[in-house]
Order: sequence, then C-alpha cells, then structure tokens
Amino acid sequence: AAGMRPMADIDLLVHPDDATAAGQLLESLGYRESSRTHRERTFETAASGVVTALGESSERQIKIELHTRIAERLPVCEPDITPLLLPARSKAGLQRYESAAALMIHLLLHAAGNIRARSLRLMQLNDISALAAYLSIRDWDRVLRAGGVAAWWVYPPLALTARYYPWAIPAEVLARASAACPRLLRSIARRQTVADVSLSHLWIEYIPGWEWCNSVADMLRYLRMRAFPSRECKAEVRQQEASHFWAASNAWTQLSRPRRVARWLVSRTPRVATIWSVGEAWRQAGKPEPGSRYH
Repeated sequence: AAGMRPMADIDLLVHPDDATAAGQLLESLGYRESSRTHRERTFETAASGVVTALGESSERQIKIELHTRIAERLPVCEPDITPLLLPARSKAGLQRYESAAALMIHLLLHAAGNIRARSLRLMQLNDISALAAYLSIRDWDRVLRAGGVAAWWVYPPLALTARYYPWAIPAEVLARASAACPRLLRSIARRQTVADVSLSHLWIEYIPGWEWCNSVADMLRYLRMRAFPSRECKAEVRQQEASHFWAASNAWTQLSRPRRVARWLVSRTPRVATIWSVGEAWRQAGKPEPGSRYH
C-alpha cells in the first residue's frame, strides 16, 4: 500500500538451539542459504535474480536473514541486546517486542552500528523519531539503561535524530544520553550530519568509526584488527563483496588487500557503493549531456 515502510528483507531472531531447525524450515519453503556472516545467515529463493536498478524494486525477491543474537561491533566493544529482545523461554510462533522501549533499543543499536560504519540511512532516523512519540519517561529510563547499565552508545543516534527531527527527542533524554557518552565520541557526534555517516561520505577510511573506541587500548586493538584482519574477517569481506552486485565487477574489489592499502596511502579512493549509486542515478536520468542542469 502507498506509504508503507519498504523492506529489503525479513529478519528472524531465534534461540541458538533452534537455528538448525529454523534453517531447515526455510529450506522446506524453497529458500537456500546464500551467505553466512558473524551476524546472520541469509536465505534466498532460487528465483532471486540480480536486479541492478537503483532503489526499491518489486522485481526483487525478499531475502530472509536468520539471527541468533542482536549485537553491533562499535568497533571493538560489541553491545549485545539479545536478552532484551528474546526471552529465555518463548512460546512457538512470532513474538512481539516486549515493549516500545525494547524496540527503541534495537533501533538505536542498529543505527549506532551504521553510524560507526558510515552506512546510516535517513529512514532509520525517521523510524526513531516516529517511535519516540510513543515512549513515556519510564520507557526512556529503560532505553538509557539498556541491559541494566548506562548505554554509552545511544547518544550519537539520538543526537542525529534530534538534528533532523528537533521535536522528537525530549531535551532531558538527550542530556542524560550525552552524559553517559564518552567525551570524544560525544564531541564528534554533536557535529555530525547524515552526509558524514552515510554512503554520502565519499572517501574510503582506513579506520572508519575510530571515535567509537573508548580507550587507548581499544584504539590499539582496532588498529591491529584493521592491519592484521583475522581469517574469518577476510572471508566475510570477500563473501559480502561477492553477494552485492555493485561490488562484483568493480576494479577496487578485485584488488588484493596489500594493493588496496597501497592505493589508499597514495590517493583518495571513493567508496564503491557510493560511486555505483551515483552512476546508476546518472544512467537512469538518461545520461544528460555535460553542461546540462543535471551535470
């Protein structure tokens, strides 16, 4: 229906003990596992063709992503909110969020992870602002103490939401979230815009989201992770690049890691997804001649 929130996939959260059975159930419905990362297993139908058009398309098949935990790498710390979303004992069938506060915690953590990775979407801030209207002060108390401790990571997504939806987040909530946020991250988050933390951020960064490190030890660990990625991390990057049509035939993704680092050191390299999006929008606009208003 017009105005419905678009979705590119369906996310299912199950207990780890039920993951195998859930995967078998999806396969019995005609889905097959197409990729696997530390976050989820992705299932697609055999009819899932590659659609290269920019934006949403009814030709795309809906993917199903199977999760056993909800956590985000920020980039060293990994807040895990699974216990807040999935009760230890649950009945069969679909489960609702236990409260609006639990849903908000999920939205904020997802947004925080995307801000850190420079892949935020404005739609995420819109969702946060829409849900905020339904939260009471007691709900906000639960959000700010997700898991029983001060949630230091909620301030950046709340501050960004307040920048574009100034009526959405109560001033008291924003002040409390700011007080729990590490000083460096708080200072940077106050100045950030969507263009800074989305695909509109053009250039590849070697240590994206470094400001999310909460200590010198975390920064050193993050630098080590970037310089010497684990075998699992490298395999995950290769898998993600192979599963995205915008990366499959790009010259940058064909380079080895040492050559990527060397090129990054001597030149400013644009992000593949950003360049593809701009190029596809240019193509759909009919490739206007240079000098036109589009150019």
